[in-house]
Amino acid sequence: MKERKLALSGAVAMTVLVSTAGTGTAAGSDVDYVSKFGEGSFYVGLNYSPAFSKINGFEIRESTGETAAVYPYMKDGTRVEWKAEKFDWNTPDPRIKFKNNPIVALEGSVGYSIGVARVELEIGYEQFKTKGIRDTGSKEEEADAVYLLAKKLPHTLVSDQSDKFLEELKNTKAAEIVKFAEAVGTSAKDIDKKVCKKTENTEDSWKCTQTGNDGGDKEFSKIFTKKNVDTSGKAWPNGSDAAKAEDLSTALNRELTSAEKNKVAGLLTRTISGGEVVEIRAVSTTSVMLNGCYDLQSEGFSIVPYACLGVGANFVGIVDGHVTPKLAYKVKAGLSYELSPEISMFAGGFYHRVLGEGEYDDLPVLRLVDDATTNKTKEFAKASFKMAYTGAEIGVRFAF
Repeated sequence: MKERKLALSGAVAMTVLVSTAGTGTAAGSDVDYVSKFGEGSFYVGLNYSPAFSKINGFEIRESTGETAAVYPYMKDGTRVEWKAEKFDWNTPDPRIKFKNNPIVALEGSVGYSIGVARVELEIGYEQFKTKGIRDTGSKEEEADAVYLLAKKLPHTLVSDQSDKFLEELKNTKAAEIVKFAEAVGTSAKDIDKKVCKKTENTEDSWKCTQTGNDGGDKEFSKIFTKKNVDTSGKAWPNGSDAAKAEDLSTALNRELTSAEKNKVAGLLTRTISGGEVVEIRAVSTTSVMLNGCYDLQSEGFSIVPYACLGVGANFVGIVDGHVTPKLAYKVKAGLSYELSPEISMFAGGFYHRVLGEGEYDDLPVLRLVDDATTNKTKEFAKASFKMAYTGAEIGVRFAF
């Protein structure tokens, strides 16, 4: 509300500024005014405006709120593959930061000048590229822009939240556990054998064995699949012989190393929970501002201080192909130098702020290439952050 009042105040101030200049023209002698300031004229301007980003509190989640944590892509020197096992499960919710914009920073304007007042329509573009969490200032890599929006099941495993992990397992259907078990048996054979270790008839040993066997090493994938078939899927989650959620949770939490848990988290993601992939290459913004400016002209001086206040809109892009309009305001001040009656150069500084709650909805997301889930991975995400930027401007205006 405070920011909206500020934007409204800016619009009123700009209107007063222009009307004051017009009133001054009517009140005084037309001859005196023209001789002192010249007649009104149109102008176009072009300037370079490098900016420092102030994007604070950046968060992104799946649109229905099912995201438990965000995981960055694990840079391993190979090409980027959208597979669950390729994400860094040791780094939940990294702080997503953005670089300054020293290069892709252009603005253009068209306006009308009358006396000491100017009104202009200004269009600008800024792009703040994503800064990788391990950014060393070297060449940008595609991996720096890729993140996984992970669900509770894999996240609670790798974050050692055993009680919550058990709750998630109990809410999982037997058919989904079958897909997970088959994936373990196919792509994680060491883990498959490790989960169902030899039984010693102790409380810490999970009796993951078939009835009548000798208690030797068995594969979890085979035992669970057989048990599920024998019971028509009714044994999970409170059955026996690999069909008890509590025992599976205990085994995965106690017997696996951190690296093995990360592997299992990837398998859980692609077989049970699903997960969204989002590419955040940059936050870009195209601004359309209506500025009211005041030139502090003095006779005999070619250097003229100026100040402007503008209101308008920013069209903010976070992912490719999607922009969100937001109200914004801008203040700027500097010095201009008249090279000729038609051409002047100017240099100054500015502050630009995007207003509102900072919510950006309906951001398209991508699907893991190995995602085998049904209706678990969603199509959209939502982001939230506060956005402002400050910078310098240097350019030229042509009057006609």
